[in-house]
Amino acid sequence: LPDVRALAGTGESIPLADGSADAVTFAQAWHWVDPVRGSQEAARVLRPGGVLGLVWNVRDETRPWSARISAILSQPESRASVQSAPVVGAPFDGGAVEHERFPWVHEQDRSAFLDMVASRSYVIVLPPDERTALLDRVRRVLDDDPETAGSATVPVGYTTYVHRYVRP
Repeated sequence: LPDVRALAGTGESIPLADGSADAVTFAQAWHWVDPVRGSQEAARVLRPGGVLGLVWNVRDETRPWSARISAILSQPESRASVQSAPVVGAPFDGGAVEHERFPWVHEQDRSAFLDMVASRSYVIVLPPDERTALLDRVRRVLDDDPETAGSATVPVGYTTYVHRYVRP
Protein backbone atom coordinates (compact mmCIF):
# COMPACT_ATOMS: atom_id res chain seq x y z
CA LEU A 1 0.00 0.00 0.00
CA PRO A 2 2.29 2.77 -1.23
CA ASP A 3 0.00 5.59 -0.06
CA VAL A 4 -0.21 4.32 3.52
CA ARG A 5 2.27 5.76 6.00
CA ALA A 6 3.72 3.17 8.38
CA LEU A 7 5.28 4.21 11.67
CA ALA A 8 7.41 2.17 14.06
CA GLY A 9 6.09 2.12 17.60
CA THR A 10 4.70 0.00 20.40
CA GLY A 11 1.50 -0.04 22.41
CA GLU A 12 3.33 1.88 25.11
CA SER A 13 4.96 4.37 22.71
CA ILE A 14 2.76 5.45 19.79
CA PRO A 15 4.56 7.86 17.43
CA LEU A 16 1.65 10.30 17.10
CA ALA A 17 1.02 13.76 18.54
CA ASP A 18 -1.21 14.29 21.57
CA GLY A 19 -4.91 14.29 20.68
CA SER A 20 -4.26 13.53 17.01
CA ALA A 21 -6.26 10.31 16.52
CA ASP A 22 -9.94 9.43 16.42
CA ALA A 23 -9.27 5.74 17.02
CA VAL A 24 -6.52 3.44 18.25
CA THR A 25 -6.97 -0.27 17.64
CA PHE A 26 -5.13 -3.40 18.74
CA ALA A 27 -6.04 -6.57 16.88
CA GLN A 28 -4.66 -9.81 18.34
CA ALA A 29 -2.09 -7.73 20.25
CA TRP A 30 -3.33 -6.13 23.48
CA HIS A 31 -2.16 -9.12 25.53
CA TRP A 32 1.42 -8.13 24.53
CA VAL A 33 0.97 -4.56 25.85
CA ASP A 34 1.34 -3.38 29.44
CA PRO A 35 -2.34 -2.46 29.98
CA VAL A 36 -1.71 0.50 32.28
CA ARG A 37 0.98 2.10 30.10
CA GLY A 38 -0.84 1.17 26.87
CA SER A 39 -4.10 2.70 28.11
CA GLN A 40 -2.30 5.92 29.08
CA GLU A 41 -0.57 6.06 25.70
CA ALA A 42 -3.78 5.42 23.75
CA ALA A 43 -5.52 8.14 25.77
CA ARG A 44 -2.65 10.53 25.05
CA VAL A 45 -2.99 10.22 21.26
CA LEU A 46 -6.80 10.07 21.20
CA ARG A 47 -8.99 13.13 20.95
CA PRO A 48 -11.70 13.41 23.64
CA GLY A 49 -14.46 11.04 22.54
CA GLY A 50 -11.93 8.96 20.57
CA VAL A 51 -12.16 5.19 20.67
CA LEU A 52 -9.77 2.50 21.88
CA GLY A 53 -10.70 -0.72 20.09
CA LEU A 54 -9.44 -4.15 21.20
CA VAL A 55 -10.12 -7.19 18.99
CA TRP A 56 -9.33 -10.92 19.22
CA ASN A 57 -10.27 -13.88 17.07
CA VAL A 58 -10.50 -16.99 19.26
CA ARG A 59 -10.70 -20.43 17.70
CA ASP A 60 -13.85 -22.38 18.61
CA GLU A 61 -12.74 -25.57 20.33
CA THR A 62 -16.20 -27.11 20.71
CA ARG A 63 -15.67 -29.24 17.60
CA PRO A 64 -13.84 -32.46 18.56
CA TRP A 65 -11.18 -32.14 15.85
CA SER A 66 -10.39 -28.56 16.87
CA ALA A 67 -10.03 -29.52 20.53
CA ARG A 68 -7.72 -32.40 19.55
CA ILE A 69 -5.54 -30.10 17.46
CA SER A 70 -5.34 -27.55 20.30
CA ALA A 71 -4.23 -30.35 22.62
CA ILE A 72 -1.51 -31.30 20.11
CA LEU A 73 -0.34 -27.71 19.94
CA SER A 74 -0.49 -27.42 23.73
CA GLN A 75 -1.79 -23.92 23.06
CA PRO A 76 -5.53 -24.01 23.78
CA GLU A 77 -7.54 -20.91 23.00
CA SER A 78 -8.65 -20.83 26.63
CA ARG A 79 -7.21 -17.33 26.90
CA ALA A 80 -10.71 -16.28 25.83
CA SER A 81 -11.33 -15.07 29.39
CA VAL A 82 -8.58 -12.47 28.89
CA GLN A 83 -9.91 -11.68 25.45
CA SER A 84 -13.55 -11.48 26.55
CA ALA A 85 -12.76 -9.11 29.45
CA PRO A 86 -9.39 -7.46 28.81
CA VAL A 87 -7.62 -5.45 31.46
CA VAL A 88 -7.33 -1.75 30.67
CA GLY A 89 -6.03 1.13 32.74
CA ALA A 90 -7.07 4.73 33.29
CA PRO A 91 -8.85 6.51 31.79
CA PHE A 92 -10.65 3.54 30.17
CA ASP A 93 -11.08 1.34 33.25
CA GLY A 94 -14.09 3.24 34.58
CA GLY A 95 -15.52 4.74 31.42
CA ALA A 96 -17.95 3.83 28.69
CA VAL A 97 -17.29 0.40 27.26
CA GLU A 98 -19.06 -1.88 24.82
CA HIS A 99 -18.30 -5.58 24.35
CA GLU A 100 -19.56 -7.68 21.43
CA ARG A 101 -18.93 -11.23 20.21
CA PHE A 102 -19.28 -12.39 16.64
CA PRO A 103 -19.12 -16.13 15.83
CA TRP A 104 -18.03 -17.04 12.31
CA VAL A 105 -16.47 -19.86 10.28
CA HIS A 106 -13.42 -19.59 8.05
CA GLU A 107 -13.45 -22.32 5.41
CA GLN A 108 -9.80 -22.97 4.63
CA ASP A 109 -8.41 -25.45 2.18
CA ARG A 110 -6.43 -28.15 3.95
CA SER A 111 -2.99 -26.88 2.88
CA ALA A 112 -3.81 -23.32 4.02
CA PHE A 113 -4.93 -24.69 7.39
CA LEU A 114 -1.69 -26.66 7.79
CA ASP A 115 0.31 -23.58 6.74
CA MET A 116 -1.53 -21.58 9.41
CA VAL A 117 -0.64 -24.17 12.07
CA ALA A 118 2.98 -24.25 10.88
CA SER A 119 3.18 -20.43 11.03
CA ARG A 120 2.39 -20.21 14.75
CA SER A 121 5.44 -18.89 16.60
CA TYR A 122 5.50 -21.78 19.05
CA VAL A 123 5.53 -24.23 16.12
CA ILE A 124 8.17 -22.33 14.15
CA VAL A 125 10.66 -22.48 17.04
CA LEU A 126 10.39 -26.25 17.48
CA PRO A 127 13.35 -28.35 16.33
CA PRO A 128 12.67 -29.56 12.75
CA ASP A 129 11.94 -33.18 13.73
CA GLU A 130 9.47 -32.08 16.44
CA ARG A 131 7.75 -29.63 14.06
CA THR A 132 7.39 -32.37 11.42
CA ALA A 133 5.97 -34.80 14.02
CA LEU A 134 3.51 -32.17 15.27
CA LEU A 135 2.27 -31.39 11.75
CA ASP A 136 1.93 -35.13 11.03
CA ARG A 137 -0.27 -35.47 14.14
CA VAL A 138 -2.43 -32.55 12.96
CA ARG A 139 -2.78 -34.19 9.52
CA ARG A 140 -3.89 -37.44 11.19
CA VAL A 141 -6.60 -35.60 13.13
CA LEU A 142 -7.87 -34.09 9.87
CA ASP A 143 -7.73 -37.51 8.20
CA ASP A 144 -9.52 -39.31 11.03
CA ASP A 145 -12.27 -36.94 12.16
CA PRO A 146 -15.66 -37.44 10.41
CA GLU A 147 -16.10 -33.67 9.98
CA THR A 148 -12.79 -33.18 8.15
CA ALA A 149 -11.84 -36.59 6.69
CA GLY A 150 -11.79 -36.52 2.90
CA SER A 151 -12.83 -32.87 2.79
CA ALA A 152 -10.94 -30.36 0.67
CA THR A 153 -11.69 -27.64 3.24
CA VAL A 154 -11.43 -27.28 7.00
CA PRO A 155 -14.28 -25.36 8.72
CA VAL A 156 -12.37 -23.33 11.31
CA GLY A 157 -14.81 -21.75 13.74
CA TYR A 158 -13.94 -18.54 15.53
CA THR A 159 -15.49 -16.01 17.84
CA THR A 160 -14.35 -12.43 17.39
CA TYR A 161 -14.32 -10.45 20.63
CA VAL A 162 -14.57 -6.68 20.11
CA HIS A 163 -14.24 -4.08 22.86
CA ARG A 164 -14.88 -0.36 22.42
CA TYR A 165 -13.68 2.12 25.05
CA VAL A 166 -14.40 5.84 24.72
CA ARG A 167 -11.83 8.37 25.89
CA PRO A 168 -13.46 10.81 28.31
